Amino acid sequence: LRDQKGKLHPTQRIKVENNLGNNWRVRLAVPVDLQPFEIFRLDASFSEGKKAPAAFPDPTENRLKIKTKNLSIRINPKTGLVDSITTKGGRKSLVKKGAFQPIIFNDLDHSWTSGDPSQMTTSFAWADAPRWKKVDARFKLASKVEAQELSPLPIDKWGDEKGNHALPVRIIEDGDIRIVVEVMFVLEHSAIIRHYIIGKKDDLFEIRDRVLMNHKDKMLKVEIPLAFKPDKSISEALYSAVEREPTKDYTEHPNQRWVAVTGEGNCITTVNTGSFAHNITGKSLCLNVMRTPAYSSFGMPNGNLWTDKRFAPRHDQGEHEVRYQFMFSKRFSERQASEAAQVLNTAPYFQIYYPQPGVKGKSPLMKNSPLNISSNTVQIVAVKKAEKANSLIVRLLEVGGKTQSFNLSLTGKRSANLEINPYELKTLKISKTKGKLSVSVCNAVEGF
Repeated sequence: LRDQKGKLHPTQRIKVENNLGNNWRVRLAVPVDLQPFEIFRLDASFSEGKKAPAAFPDPTENRLKIKTKNLSIRINPKTGLVDSITTKGGRKSLVKKGAFQPIIFNDLDHSWTSGDPSQMTTSFAWADAPRWKKVDARFKLASKVEAQELSPLPIDKWGDEKGNHALPVRIIEDGDIRIVVEVMFVLEHSAIIRHYIIGKKDDLFEIRDRVLMNHKDKMLKVEIPLAFKPDKSISEALYSAVEREPTKDYTEHPNQRWVAVTGEGNCITTVNTGSFAHNITGKSLCLNVMRTPAYSSFGMPNGNLWTDKRFAPRHDQGEHEVRYQFMFSKRFSERQASEAAQVLNTAPYFQIYYPQPGVKGKSPLMKNSPLNISSNTVQIVAVKKAEKANSLIVRLLEVGGKTQSFNLSLTGKRSANLEINPYELKTLKISKTKGKLSVSVCNAVEGF
């Protein structure tokens, strides 16, 4: 793949989204750097390269000690869990053995309140319930038989049946850009197929879980046992962040797209695609994944004609996909956490394009954002047309915790110098007056 300047971009072949065993479709992973609103074109061509391996290496203990530019990650082939993560120059792992294990808590049959039913003194709860004191069950690595049941041999595949079954732990990608380890976990009648995606050059550490959830009245979390003493969690709230101290039990804390835990000069930051709560104890960080009460359930006593002795549809049943990315550092950076969360949750669109042969001239591709902020701790969180004026509404958020003086430019030709307070949410009304940029501050409802 080459860009429009002729620069060759490294690629790695990965599995297509279908299951056809031929080359009718080819799918590639390619790292690119995109500016806001940028349209970036890559032209594909074919050439003789090195022959693809006949098979990826077996997931031995040595093969699952994976090093990137700044991380060393060790996955245990006997458990499928992460036993250590160390940063460059670090001597101690940031996590304890058995990290990122899916765990289950017994939960209330209540759509709006979660908690430990064994501690309930009544059969009814409003908005609060007892917190969990212990984990009730843990997912374990699937056996070979369980893995085969999760992904049985297709009936039209002939040959060595034993060699074609799914296995509990496998390396399913390995190239210059990234390595992907697939692990299968089971607990009774539920299962999780996990992909550890590790970037060899960009320090990406991502977990993608395909959850096959069949448990009822349960809370599913991912547990990260910490190898340092945490002093607080920091998590995203609406246009802000909240700090919380560790608790003795598994107390629920709401969050949005990112959560970080700090302590003893260490920081683990995770961004997600749909986890809205966590808990932080003196020993671990647990990320909520999903819970399974009866749909829209609230105060269903025995003896109810319309709810007794019949099937009740449940929340979060069946197949779901969730994603988490993790960053490891000495200090917490809200700017980096917020940017990583935005990138994960607003993936760029891509389109396969076949240009007509013989067309000359450069493509009119946008290279830069029409709206730019000079400070890297001031974020553009919303852009819209004014409700009752021919103006542009721009909302900005400061995430560095300091007063910032910055420049706002529109189309690179008109600019304004502005100031924003720490963590301020500032709404600007931008108008064009006699060819000049006119910027005024207004409230969130545009002065109505």
